Amino acid sequence: MLKTENMEQKTIPDGVVNPFSEKFVETWRIWKMMRWEVHKFKYKGLVSEQMALKHLVDLSDGLEEKAVKIVEQSCRMEWKGFFPLRQTTHGTRKKKTSADVKSDLRSRIQTA
Repeated sequence: MLKTENMEQKTIPDGVVNPFSEKFVETWRIWKMMRWEVHKFKYKGLVSEQMALKHLVDLSDGLEEKAVKIVEQSCRMEWKGFFPLRQTTHGTRKKKTSADVKSDLRSRIQTA
């Protein structure tokens, strides 16, 4: 386990409801550790931390696996908050050529 200057940031504190399973506590610990190491940020109180968890629940539709991916994305990008998952194609999306566009238009005209 990495040491940080702020050891109280290691778990979900008493008074804050963990909306997911106990496995999620480690993900939340990593999130708080990244926020401290990169941004020197810690939640000022129970309400702000609970609201961050609520925002995560809303973004993840209450799905723990999706919430973990959102936290991991935010840690990887060193973001200050949570955002919807980005869809990455890694260059596999085929760009339409002008011939493809013309073909699409012809098929739409024929079915109209």
